[in-house]
This record gives sequence, C-alpha cells and structure tokens, in this order.
Amino acid sequence: SALHRRNAFSNTSTYSPNITCFNPALSSKKCGLNLDDSPSGITLETTITSMVQEHHRDTITSKNHSHRFLITPQDITITDCFDRQYYHCYTARFDVLKSRVAVNAKKLADPNVVIRRLEDLGDDETALVIGTIEKRIDSRPSVLKELAEDEQKIKDADENEPAPCILFKKKDQIEFEDETQIVKLSGNIDMKEVPTGSVVGLYGKMVTETTFEVSKVVWPTQAKQNELPEERPPYTIAFISGLNMSGEETLTKTRGALELFTRWISGSGTGRKEAEKALRIVRLFICGSSISAPDLKTEMSEMARSITREDPFVNQAALNLVDDLISTLVKTMEVDLLPGVGDPSLTMIPQQPFPRCAFAKGGPSGYLRLHTNPSDITIAGIDFIVSSGQNVSDLSESPVEAVSLILKSQHISPTCPDTVDGFPFEDRDPLIIDRCFPHVVVAGNQARAESKQVDFEDGRSCLVVGVPSFSETHSITLLDLKTLEVSHKYFGFD
Repeated sequence: SALHRRNAFSNTSTYSPNITCFNPALSSKKCGLNLDDSPSGITLETTITSMVQEHHRDTITSKNHSHRFLITPQDITITDCFDRQYYHCYTARFDVLKSRVAVNAKKLADPNVVIRRLEDLGDDETALVIGTIEKRIDSRPSVLKELAEDEQKIKDADENEPAPCILFKKKDQIEFEDETQIVKLSGNIDMKEVPTGSVVGLYGKMVTETTFEVSKVVWPTQAKQNELPEERPPYTIAFISGLNMSGEETLTKTRGALELFTRWISGSGTGRKEAEKALRIVRLFICGSSISAPDLKTEMSEMARSITREDPFVNQAALNLVDDLISTLVKTMEVDLLPGVGDPSLTMIPQQPFPRCAFAKGGPSGYLRLHTNPSDITIAGIDFIVSSGQNVSDLSESPVEAVSLILKSQHISPTCPDTVDGFPFEDRDPLIIDRCFPHVVVAGNQARAESKQVDFEDGRSCLVVGVPSFSETHSITLLDLKTLEVSHKYFGFD
C-alpha cells in the first residue's frame, strides 16, 4: 500500500500531546505534553474510502520551538493564576524589551543618548524615556461595555437616552507609562503606528506636567534572522482556517466546498495537472476556528459575571465533523492543527493544543500534529510563526499592516492581555520574539487574503501571509517552499 511507501519521518521535533482533559491548563493532572517525541508506532486505517485514495508524499525536516507557549504546572501553581493581576506580565515584558530599546536608541539615534525616567526629567530636558504604550480609545472592546449594553444599565453621561455603544464621551488619546509615571503623548507619534502594550523608547521632552512631546519613536532592536537556505525543497505547504463547523447546521455550500477541497488535496477526482499540483503539498496547517464560536455577546456577559467560568460546551457534532476531516487527511499527508476562537482549548493566548482524545478517528495518527496558538516552527530551514489570527485581526484589517507592527514591537501579540485575552503569567512573557526574526508569518481567519514581502532593519525581511476564513471564502492558501510564492485555490460552485 501507499502507506508502506512513505519516507521515514525526519522531523527532529513534533507535537505528540497525550491530553486527557479539554482544559489542560486548568488541570492539576500532568497532561503528558512532549514536544520532542517523533511519531512512532503509527497505525492508520488501510481502507481506501470512496472519497480519497492514499498517495505517497515526501516528508520534510522540521523543528518545533513552541515549548515556551505551553502553560506549565509552575505557571498555574505559583499562586492561583486567576487571582493574579496582569501587572506581572507587563513587567516581565518591559524588563526584557527595555534593554533592547536602549541598544536600538544608541544605534539609530545617538551613542551618547541620555536615558531618563519620567520623574527624573528636568525642565525642558530632551532625553529618551522607555515604557509601555496604552491607547485610550472610546470604541475599544470592553467586557464592562458588553455587560452594560446587554443590561442597558449605563446611560451616556451627556444624554438622557441609553447609549448602548458608548460608556463615556472622551477624545481618543495615547498614554505612556514607565516605572514611575503615566503621561499623555503629543508630537510626532501616530495612533495607528503604535499598538497598545508595545514597549518603546520615546525621544522628546515634557511640555506640561502631564504631557510628553515626542520627536522620535524607537522600537526594540530586532532578533537576529537566520540565513534563508539557498536550496529549498520543491514542495508546497497549504494553509486553511475558519472551517467554522456547527454540526448539522453547517452550511451546505461550506460542506460542498470542503468535499471538493478534500478530493483535490488527496489527488483524486481531478485532472493530472491538478493532481500533480496537489501532491506537491506535503503539509496542511489548519489555522484555528475549526468549530463555530458561540454567540460572543452572551459569552462576554458570562465572562464579566464570572471570570473563573468553565469554557463553553463544545458542539460534539461539529467536533465529529472535524474528526472525520482529519482522519481522511492524515491518510495522505501530515496535518498541523492549531486551536482558535470556538475550539476546545483554553481561550487565553497562548492557546494550548487540542486534546488528542477529542479526535477518536484522527487522533491516534502520528501524522497529526497538535500545536499551540501561536506556534514557532522551522520547516526546511525556514522560520515560521503561525497563528489563528486573533493577535493580527485585533490590530488591523490588513494582515500586512498588523504583522509589520508586531515585528516592529518584537511581540507576537502586543495587545494581549488588553484587548486579546491572555493567560496571566507570573514572571515571564512567552510572546516576546527573541529566538529569531521569522522568515514567514502566517495568520489565519483574516478578513481577506493578503500576502507581501516586508523589509525591516539591517536586511531583515519577512513574508506576511493572511489566510481567509474557508467558511466565508471557500479558498485555501498555498506557499511554495522553493520560491516562497503565495497562491490561492478556490473551491466554490460558481
């Protein structure tokens, strides 16, 4: 059979989680996560279904660097994790990035630049201050606002009628906080160019007791980028996101498009040229939101009332559909699965891998990799950061613009835990980009398909890839590893 013709696995690191609970981060039981085990004892069904045939696919070397995203027993038991303030996480972020801002300031601005704390600035003294950006935006997402809107208990301060979308009327502004003080910002700084939660250096001076005038923004020095291999394999990686399965309620068009996709990627039911194109795909990334999320307004209201609530009940019929899909796909290729909004994983970033026990059919296969969201992976010498897209969509509708801000700030999700829900780490921030500067950043569940090669300082360059929701566009994204060209494949009925 084709199974026996597969090349041996050459991966130096893969996920092989053996999780027995839907919420591993909240379980006191050791979940057995081991990111260094290679698949062994693989048992796959040899039956050829009517929809898909098994084909030989080569495998490519890969290494998973996502260990830091795993929530460890120590992260949970230092103190009750849900009694913590997020101050500790911001402090850990600031402590790491402060020195990198100072290095960049001396390189880009002045080797003799004076670094001060806000409280130590003299009258009319121009200096560099380092701290954290916080944007005060009237329309920003808010649990309190969602609760008020639902119960109509808060009225606008300036009007007699209910204002479901407004808590208070005030002008949007940017604030800046260092270890000692909070100030408002003016001058040469744009609200769109600095995300909340980013650690930056600001060169300027105090113009009033509460206002700092910015003349220059200094970002943290960027992590070193590894050399991109000159010789790369002639294979393709496919990305799909936003299946949004909802059991029997899954839309007929989505079901039909998914069946066309499954036939095509398996190399069956298509012409020779298309079959050859499909069989060059050696890995498929499913980038989150495989299961349709519950009504977000209801969920936000519940969150406001009880922050320690259990995660929403998973639609078992929808989960079975995802399992059926995975069990079909792993017969032909390696599948990498990330959790996202609506999926059975802790909703806080970094989301933990799907529990393998959730997939009765596809779970036992060693060709299924269960990842964190986000994930840091090297494939064929190319460094990837892959996410389900919450961190990107929160910054901009344009994946290219959002990822550019992410890489400037050297943080995978700068708005976490402010407007993106995040785990309250005690003494570390695993989302800091410090291992290396990525060659490719992939974000799932984006408003539109978008890709662009973006250049950064000192010759660094990154390919940004936005993957749209399959349930809305019926399309997948393909990345040619040899040329790094991005294309899209549509599976509609037009």
